Amino acid sequence: MPIRYVEADATQPTGEGRKILVHVCNDIGAWGRGSVLGLSQRFPEPERRYKAWAAGQARRAIQTGAGAVRDRLA
Repeated sequence: MPIRYVEADATQPTGEGRKILVHVCNDIGAWGRGSVLGLSQRFPEPERRYKAWAAGQARRAIQTGAGAVRDRLA
């Protein structure tokens, strides 16, 4: 299957059915450049949770390969 490139806002998916928005982050506590800016504007919870983890305020450490899944962020 060939790759199809689409220029659009990833936080506003189009088409039928459910969508999955995936964001991969670093482990140094840096948040605020690139595509994450649009994510933060539309969905503030992931940024809040990531920054709390980076500041040591989270209940548990985020492990390599871990993920946070939300059914709906909007």
